Amino acid sequence: MSKVQKMHTKVGSQEYIVESDDNYLNHISGEFEPETVQLLKCLAKKSKSILDIGANIGMTSLLFSELSEKVYAFEPSPTTFKFLKNNLENNNILNVTPLNFGLGNDSKKFNLTFAPSNRSGAFISNKLTASAGHTIETIQIKRLDDTVNDLNISNIDFIKIDVEGFEMEVLSGGGSDAFKK
Repeated sequence: MSKVQKMHTKVGSQEYIVESDDNYLNHISGEFEPETVQLLKCLAKKSKSILDIGANIGMTSLLFSELSEKVYAFEPSPTTFKFLKNNLENNNILNVTPLNFGLGNDSKKFNLTFAPSNRSGAFISNKLTASAGHTIETIQIKRLDDTVNDLNISNIDFIKIDVEGFEMEVLSGGGSDAFKK
């Protein structure tokens, strides 16, 4: 991993101090994905409860903190989760609950592979050793339905899922209970 960098970044209508140790902040250039922000603002407005599945370092969680009463930010990577947590704490964000596990159709451990220069491209893999230039972390995945019940979430108004090809597993873990409340 490279050196941790901090940057003032506009996300939605606010400016935040965010940190990471990869190249992600360099691509943001002072404002986080304005077109994506506008789309998410339209889709998630008036939400009381949002699930941010695949929260990464927390850019969308910061936006959702402006739009919703309660946000649950799921990030399974232990090292990326530290940045998510720091970015929420450093900006005094109190309505986002960071959770250090991912969601899927079964509760079990997986390997997560990523290039240290690109945390946002992490993906579930079956590799036991990393390819050259990549890192592997063991992560915990829990069922979406079980998690909603365990956290006693009574309403879900909006779900953002960005999990690099694991989306169907997330959705298939939430068919029986999570969407009936």
